[in-house]
Amino acid sequence: MILSNIKNNMTCKENFSKTIIFSLIILVFIISSFTFLIKRKGTRYTFVFPSANNGKYIIEARRLTKQKNKDNVNIYADEILLGSTLERTKLLFTSGTKLISCFQRGKVLYLNLSAKSLQMGEGVIELKEGVELLKKNIKRNFKDIDVVEVFINGKLAFEK
Repeated sequence: MILSNIKNNMTCKENFSKTIIFSLIILVFIISSFTFLIKRKGTRYTFVFPSANNGKYIIEARRLTKQKNKDNVNIYADEILLGSTLERTKLLFTSGTKLISCFQRGKVLYLNLSAKSLQMGEGVIELKEGVELLKKNIKRNFKDIDVVEVFINGKLAFEK
């Protein structure tokens, strides 16, 4: 009889332990799912930057959130001008380059960059290469844009 009570008591403790462990696993899963959904705010975009070490490119993904009075392509253009978040990449344009204007008409996007983009500096690729990479990045992320016209201080950057 005593032995039977001890066995029943042990079984209850084991069941209780299993229930606690299972409950903790479910709780961790719920918290993880909730955190994942919260951190997923914004739209995912890719950014291609030239490597500082070799001639290859480094692809970086970021989530950008919608801002008042700005469309997605404008937010993206501002973000790519800031450069990569990784240290081993070069800038497309000199640090401090600003987006003066950005608008889309049909399938053509018009970008006007500040005159600061004409200056060369350490860790910056050639201007023509920067303009081409900017165009490729935008076309890659925005399928409704077929042509990107880049202006610097109001003047067309490069003729085709």
